[in-house]
Amino acid sequence: MKGCPHWGQLLMSFAHRVVPLTVVLVLLAGVLSAGVVLLHSRSISESYDAAIRQQLEERAIAYGDTAMTFLDAAGPGALTLVDDVLTDTVAGNTPGEDDTTQSAFYNAFLAFEVWTPDATTGDYQLALRQAFDEDAKTVAVDQLRLIVTQSGATGKAISFVDDETEQILLAIPIQAEDGSSVVIVGVLSAAEEFAFFAAQEKEAFLGGLLQAIVIIIVVAIVAGALSAFVSRRFAQANEVLREQVRRDPLTDVLNHAAIVDELALVLERGNDQRTALVMTDVDGLKAVNDTYGHLLGDAVLVAVAEALQTDGAIVGRYGGDEFVVVLADADRDAAGAYRSRVQHALDETSLKDEETGSRIDIKVSIGLAFHPDEAGTCEDLIRLADSATYATKRQRPVSPANSLRDERVIDQASRLVAELVPLAASVGTLEDKLRVVAERLSDSAGYVGAHIVLWGQEPGQVVALNAFATGPYVQEWIKQGRGGIQPLRPILEKTKRPIIIDDVRKDLRLPEDMRAILEQGGIGSGLVVPLLWQDQVIGSVAAGRANAGDFTQTDAQLLVTVAGQIATILRTAILVESLQEASANLAASQADTVVMLAASAEAHDQTTGTHLQAVRWLAEALALELSCDAGQAKQVGLAAVLHDIGKIRVAEVVLAKPGALSNEEWDRMKMHTVWGAEFLAGHRGFDLAAEIARSHHERWDGGGYPDGLSSEEIPVAATVVAVADAFDAITSDRPYRAARSIDEAIAELEAASGSQFNPDVVDAIVRLHKRGLLVHGHTSDDIAA
Repeated sequence: MKGCPHWGQLLMSFAHRVVPLTVVLVLLAGVLSAGVVLLHSRSISESYDAAIRQQLEERAIAYGDTAMTFLDAAGPGALTLVDDVLTDTVAGNTPGEDDTTQSAFYNAFLAFEVWTPDATTGDYQLALRQAFDEDAKTVAVDQLRLIVTQSGATGKAISFVDDETEQILLAIPIQAEDGSSVVIVGVLSAAEEFAFFAAQEKEAFLGGLLQAIVIIIVVAIVAGALSAFVSRRFAQANEVLREQVRRDPLTDVLNHAAIVDELALVLERGNDQRTALVMTDVDGLKAVNDTYGHLLGDAVLVAVAEALQTDGAIVGRYGGDEFVVVLADADRDAAGAYRSRVQHALDETSLKDEETGSRIDIKVSIGLAFHPDEAGTCEDLIRLADSATYATKRQRPVSPANSLRDERVIDQASRLVAELVPLAASVGTLEDKLRVVAERLSDSAGYVGAHIVLWGQEPGQVVALNAFATGPYVQEWIKQGRGGIQPLRPILEKTKRPIIIDDVRKDLRLPEDMRAILEQGGIGSGLVVPLLWQDQVIGSVAAGRANAGDFTQTDAQLLVTVAGQIATILRTAILVESLQEASANLAASQADTVVMLAASAEAHDQTTGTHLQAVRWLAEALALELSCDAGQAKQVGLAAVLHDIGKIRVAEVVLAKPGALSNEEWDRMKMHTVWGAEFLAGHRGFDLAAEIARSHHERWDGGGYPDGLSSEEIPVAATVVAVADAFDAITSDRPYRAARSIDEAIAELEAASGSQFNPDVVDAIVRLHKRGLLVHGHTSDDIAA
């Protein structure tokens, strides 16, 4: 046995050979399994990438369809509508939305681009890019031009997901008023989706690596289990993201595209399936947004969405202030009961503006339509429900003690402004004017009383004050104000927002004796709004009604609109009187005051001081070119600044209205020429300015307004201002297009010579151009030199 190996030695030898081999095999199995897991993770990542891209494209298409529907509804005014939205955003103002579907643009997009076709080649060129968010990135021009050209050629909204910038681009074709094609490119951020995908991809990689290590230890079975787990995680994350794409980010209900899809699915179950469609429109949302800000308006939308989500209802946000609710297997009785429960819930819900303490009521109009009794398709069902909603609005009684509907605020404000402007600009002391305005305001708006005060610089200081009331104790009301009792002034100066007083008897912000005076005067509720001048609170307008709780946010919107016009009128009248006292002529020493006077009338028309000065300088240069002496030319230039002073009698809601004006509104707009002349007439030294204000919209061929004058019948100074005003408009930037060149402007003026413009004035501006003097920044002294 001496030469035979020992069993222990054999076992040790076997172990020395087999164990390393086993370890190697296990490691190899682990590596191979890890490779399989990592490849599987990559496959899942690629599948996830395709899924998220599909969801992003679906989201882009949904936005594009909504925007196309909205812009198509605007018709020829679509470009003007985009103009106004961009103007509001660029100026940093609250958008003067007349149709709250604009919030889809205002809230969602990072930037807009406007592409217009070249007049010669037809190739689309970038006319303007306006970024609203610093995160907006620029996509390659060649790629953008390809998308824009395709959209313009097909007349359809086209979406594109750009990986490099992590943005969604929407090319939306619209037709300008001159018939040309314009493509609006909206930029949406997809950064959150891409970041979410990257995080999930990273998680998948780390998970796969961890599984590979575990697999080396516990072999392939555990690896398979963990791989399946990772797959489930990806599927769950994918489902979460898909659901997020279907949700409205503000209210967390379904978005427009998703609710329409849900309705289609419900109807596909069978023609005999009973279904009720509930269309809900939020009343007065624009008033809340305009008066108290979009944060409070968003809170209203969230509250409505919460009230609608009951009884298994499928709820979706259909538009800016519209919700659609699908009630499956619901008859008329069930739908009526649902409507009652929703309205009761909203009646019990009340929001408050924390800064002013004003209560915000939530009112909705609800319309019902039924399948299959009334409609068989999604489109017909939605159309019927929408019609029923507006029928509900029209049937609701409106009285002076109730809030006006949104669509009536513009007309009411326009009418009030038209009544109040002549009164505020009439002859008399400032306090006499305030009393007349307060009385007319009370009569027209159904107030028990109205109170107007102009403040001084110091706390408690009063420049002018007067009031009107149908009940007794109005003199006590005035006396308290003259005594410097202004309890709400600090709130108005801080917030610059209206204050609604639901019950004057219980509002402790008012002194006890003031509450007693108001109660004895028959005033149960109040509304106080600031008088704003150049973003400073210079006073207040207060209104009262007999019953508690009579004022709502829509009343506040109306009075804010009227108060803004009152402030402009009073300040303009004061400036005219001050200027007249300073000099009997429009002398150069009063130039700054004249420009301030013009700007006060045109501020709400978004006319800038740069425009006024440009018109002034060019009018003076043209007068010199037409052989006027230096003194006469300066008089023409300074008088030109006041050419649109009559706009103080045009309500701001008309000047800022998106889209085309109605015939009645256009007639009112054209009256600014007559009103401007009337405003300036009778004031020493303003004769030339009055002449220009009346006649600067006359045409050489007799087709202008207001008097239909032609050729030599039109005052020469007015024809000069007409050309200067047109030239500056063409060569200045607009929100929807960049400024056109001076050569283009001259060509357009020459084309209209003898029809719209005085040929002699057009020849004069052509001569200035040939001498190289039509350059932005030149003053009349530069040109004269």
